[in-house]
Amino acid sequence: EPCAPAVAAVLGDARCIVYGCGSLFTSIAPSPALRGVAEALAARRVPKVLVPNGTRDRETEHLSAAGCVDAIVAALNRRGGNAPLELPTCALVTHLLVPDTAPTERSIPIDEQELAGRGVVVWRVPMVGACYDAVALVGAILDIESRPCRAPESHD
Repeated sequence: EPCAPAVAAVLGDARCIVYGCGSLFTSIAPSPALRGVAEALAARRVPKVLVPNGTRDRETEHLSAAGCVDAIVAALNRRGGNAPLELPTCALVTHLLVPDTAPTERSIPIDEQELAGRGVVVWRVPMVGACYDAVALVGAILDIESRPCRAPESHD
């Protein structure tokens, strides 16, 4: 079943899809999990960028960066729901922006090789305190958006 026409129009015009910061399981993952959205996202050959919070929170306390990507992919594939999909990670998330800081006990572990094996490119972005540097974050997204997008290959 296709997604709502207004959603399809926005996704059809987008040059880059950004899953923004926020509560991973209560805000970010459920929003694109509506029927038809994953199929529309996967059909687009544009970057799909996940920007997780800069540090762990109560929802990501035990997750790595790959775990955050998995949560988005599972929601989009409607795992545990009606009409589950089997879209590969790289069709739904192509890039992961992470803090460019030394690891701390509050940091989300970055499993770069595991993510690369799934077709997800990791980009590091400077922080200002506990937040991403806004100018650097926008610059990274624009840089990603300006590069040619390769066709998704199933890595998982």
